[in-house]
Amino acid sequence: TSFRMAHSLPLTAAAGARAGKSTRFVVQSDDERVLRRTTSLISDCGRRRAWQEVLHLVDELAEKGLLPNVITYGAAINAYGKCKQWQRALTTLAEMRQQDVQPNVIGFNAAISACEADGMWETALSTMNDMRQSELQADVVTYSAVICACEKSRKWEQALAILAEMKQSK
Repeated sequence: TSFRMAHSLPLTAAAGARAGKSTRFVVQSDDERVLRRTTSLISDCGRRRAWQEVLHLVDELAEKGLLPNVITYGAAINAYGKCKQWQRALTTLAEMRQQDVQPNVIGFNAAISACEADGMWETALSTMNDMRQSELQADVVTYSAVICACEKSRKWEQALAILAEMKQSK
């Protein structure tokens, strides 16, 4: 925090307390700002189809001694998917777990969608099963991506079975 901010927080809090108001401050650390900025840059890489830049940005975090959070990892997985780098998306999902960062539904869906883009139906289905083992609930995005992966590979029976499963899960 800056000198000005550090000294103004107690005064502002005291004024709010005297007025009977609840005070809550969100003070971001430098590390949090770096993570947010890096996450934004990673998302931009996905839009520009620049997967090599994602690798560079993640490496820069490591050089600074920072561990990506679930949002940063999710952005990287999504960027890799947009760049048709499904293997890198899955590697990043596995890396999250190795770093004790629990993937969320958004991260799993991004990985499954990356598999779907290349018609990797078996890998998409396997990733959905991994998601379930993590005690996360598949949603319509999950099912749709797996069904589309099956459709791209002309695996109609599997697609219909997953559609039936989706209907039962509601």
